[in-house]
This record gives sequence, C-alpha cells and structure tokens, in this order.
Amino acid sequence: MRITKLTVAIAILALWSAQDAAAQRIAAAAVADYDAYYYQGAQPASPSDQAAPMPMGEAAAPANGGSCGCDEGGNDCGCPTCCNSNCGLERCCTLDCGETCTVRLFDDICGLECRGLKVYGWIAAGITANGENPVDNFNGPVTFNDRTEGQLNQFYLVMEKAIDNGGCGWGVGGRVDVLYGTDHRFTMSRGLETERDFSDKWNTGRFYGVALPQAYVDVAYNDTTIRAGHFYTIIGYEVVPAPSNFFYSHAYTMQYGEPFTHTGAMLIQRWNDRLSFSAGVHRGWDNWEEAPGEDQASFLGGVTIASEDGKGSLALALTTGDEQGFAGFENRTMYSVVYSRKMLCDRFTYVFQHDYGVQDDGVGVVGGPATDDAEWYGINQYFLYQLNCCWSAGMRVEWFRDDDGTRVTGIGDGNSIAGQAFEGNFWEVTWGLNWKPNDNVVIRPELRYDWFEGAGNPYNDGTDTSQFTAAVDAIIQW
Repeated sequence: MRITKLTVAIAILALWSAQDAAAQRIAAAAVADYDAYYYQGAQPASPSDQAAPMPMGEAAAPANGGSCGCDEGGNDCGCPTCCNSNCGLERCCTLDCGETCTVRLFDDICGLECRGLKVYGWIAAGITANGENPVDNFNGPVTFNDRTEGQLNQFYLVMEKAIDNGGCGWGVGGRVDVLYGTDHRFTMSRGLETERDFSDKWNTGRFYGVALPQAYVDVAYNDTTIRAGHFYTIIGYEVVPAPSNFFYSHAYTMQYGEPFTHTGAMLIQRWNDRLSFSAGVHRGWDNWEEAPGEDQASFLGGVTIASEDGKGSLALALTTGDEQGFAGFENRTMYSVVYSRKMLCDRFTYVFQHDYGVQDDGVGVVGGPATDDAEWYGINQYFLYQLNCCWSAGMRVEWFRDDDGTRVTGIGDGNSIAGQAFEGNFWEVTWGLNWKPNDNVVIRPELRYDWFEGAGNPYNDGTDTSQFTAAVDAIIQW
C-alpha cells in the first residue's frame, strides 16, 4: 500500500496532540533509527550494526533516500513484489517484498539533498498493562516501557551527512540525534556539573525530556573511517532507536549489563566484505565528560566476521577501563558475543548473545558493600520468523545474573525498588508480532513473563518475584 507525505504528517500530528502539555512545549524534536543507511552497506558500519541484522519488520530507507517504484509482476515463486502489498500466506521459499517505500517528509528538498544532507526521524508510542497492577505504576526493573500507562517513548530527529566517497579517497560526514520522550531518562550521559550531560538542564518534567544520544563527525579515507564525538556503543544486539529492535520491551542485558553511549574517538575499518573491525578510546560508560582530576580513558573495540554465504555473522566487542567503583575509579571490563544466522530460505533468523562483565571493588548502579569482583553475565536468544511481507513473529528468551547485586535496580522517580539490590538470576520470555501495513508504520504487540530467583522481590512494588505484562506500541517513520 502506498502512502503520501500528507498521511505521515497527519498521523504524527494526531499522536503528538494526544500527549501531555509538557510534550507539546518541546518543538518538534526528535529522533531516528540507528542508521538504516548503514545497515544497507553503503558506508562501512560499526560492528554493532553488522552484529545486529536489521530486525524483520523494520522499514529501512531506500539507498538513494527517495521513493521507489512498484513492480506489479511476480517472482519465480509467483508472489507479487509490489512494495509490501503481499499480506497473504503464499508459501514461497524466499519472500520478495519489493523495494522499500518509506516516505520521508524532507525528501526531495534540494537545499538538503544537493548537499548530501538528510533530515528524518520517527515517533514511537505505546502502552503497557501489568497483571499485578503495581501501586507505583512501575514495571519493576523493566525499562523503556517501564510504566503501566501510555508513553510517548521516542520522538526522534536525525540530522545526517553520510560519507559518500564510495570507498575511495577522502570523505567527511557526521550525525546529530535528538530524542524527546520518556526514553530520554535511559540515554542521558553523566557530565561535569550535574552528573548528567547539559540536556539535563532542559528537562524539568518528571518523565518526559530531551537527550542528545549522538553528535559525532566522521572522516574517511578509502575504507577507513575515524569517528569522533558522542556515539552509541558497539556492544550488544539491542539498540536504543526503536525501529532497529523487534520487541517493544528491552532485555535486562541491554539496560543493566552494557553501556549505552560513549564520548571519544574510534577507528572503523572495513577490511573486505566479510571482515571489519573497530578500535578506539572513550571517557567511560555513558559519560559526556568527567570532573577535573578524574580524566579516565577506556578502550573500546570489536570485530565482525560474516559467513561466506552472507547469511551469518559473528561479532565480538570489548570495553575495558576505569569506572566509578566503591573506593573511586576501578577497572571495569566487559565483552559481548553476538552470533546471528538466517535459515529456512532467509525467513527465519536466530540470534545468540552472551555478555560478561566484571568490576574491581565493584559497586555499579546500586549502592551497597564493596566486593572484590562484582560480576554480571547472561545469555539471550532470539527466534524471529517472517510470516509474509507484512507480518513477522518472534520470541526472546533471556537469563541475566547479577552475581553480586550491583547492577539491577528500580529506575525512575517514584519507583518502589529504586536503590534496592537484587543478587540472583533474572529470567524473561517475550513473545511478539510485528505488523507492517506499509513501510512507514510498524505495530509491535507483545506478551512478556519475568521471574527472579535470588534475594529480594523486584516486582509489584517490591512484593513479588514474578510478573506478567502485555504491551503494544506503534512506530511511524517520517
């Protein structure tokens, strides 16, 4: 089904007008995906891009940034290929859904396009129901969709100039992301004056605010890129921008086991079509800057290896350096391993992720007694199947162990378990669907069951060891 820019604008305005007064005071701020452009392979990508294949059901922009035509014909299987209009259950081997037809509000503006600039974004809003009906309206330690109410999670704006040297010669680019919504609380960085970055000074509301998760410059020569500034981590599988994730909710591993952003410089090298690596220095986990006398430098690096048939990849990423511990700055080291493989004629994707982290004298996000080595580790598995060009189904199974009770806690103003430590094993199983009526819209319903084995009660205002939630959100790209 083709849609117009007017349709996109009307849909955005309808969702925007439904938000509270605080939301309306923020001028059309907002945010875009972790770079669908990079997923298309037009530019050497960071290891996390390559480690996390674009989830089924995600709408990516055409490589040229514009609209596309439709082929009303069929492929060898007899399936139509016209821009995701194939919503039937044809039993073709490999689905051919045609070109993506994402309509961008600022496409075809010569003042931008002629200079290689792109301005785009999306809006994501959803609602979560909790079977326990907690009094504080928090879903315990579950984050992003952390409230048992409607949330405008992300209204996201991207301003970008991608490198277009074609892999030869010099090229300069850059990107700035601005995020408004309830997710800003999980993406702000610590800074010098307020222990948050300067965006904390913009935010006076309890749940809604603005964050600046990315602001960097890229300089490339041939297939080598140097990125300097503030950027998303290369560690892990799930990412902050909603269109790049299959599920509405997030894994414990992402929230409590990994960094979100770094400030520093990183070299990204695409060795060939099957091998790429990166290495750089940064100022720590989710730091914008450090206080005087506390300048710390950490290492960040990774390597991605693609299979010869292009259907599998293995990504390894590591960060190590001094981070805030019980008695000052102590070493914190963590790694992630992400393996993904497409099977069954590319319609089924399996993803395996393992994380391990350790910190000396390691009080992490939770206060408490010092330990010689605070450890956390876990395993995530994702099973994603594309039913047809409009529907995909998925399941996530996760085990995350906070071995010393230093990582997992309640986040958010008024969360009953804020500051509490939970030493033990967190488990969750999530089932979900992605419905794409067209390339600008995806709707993601899900059911999730969480349970905990260890010391404490992390759910239902600190009284239960398990909870069941049902949630749905909608993403509109513009």
